[in-house]
Amino acid sequence: MQSKNVPASEPIQDCFKIGAAATFYPDSPFLVPVPAHVTAISAASLPELSSPELTSANGGHVQVHKIQDARLQPDHATYRVSLHPDFASPGLSQRSTGVACIQGRPLSTLLRIYRKTIALFMGEAGF
Repeated sequence: MQSKNVPASEPIQDCFKIGAAATFYPDSPFLVPVPAHVTAISAASLPELSSPELTSANGGHVQVHKIQDARLQPDHATYRVSLHPDFASPGLSQRSTGVACIQGRPLSTLLRIYRKTIALFMGEAGF
């Protein structure tokens, strides 16, 4: 389990931090959930997706559209999050699809409204 792409509409660094506890649930029903922790979080959203198996067209959770040279660009902000398993899990390959549940702190409703409002004004102003 190396790194996973996480779709997010909020700056992901505000939701959880490096060292946060996580559990990776493989898509295969024959594999058990793997406890892990966050080792890295990308500072900016990904401009393109390098793993086609994560796209919604291939059964993943990331919606994308094709750009020049058939590259895949996420439709929404998508961040790379690296997880490290707490122990070796037999049967889990380097690249396994699934869902990672990461423990984090909740954001207040007031802060979410403030951010959405600022984003709306910046979008209207052309930033």
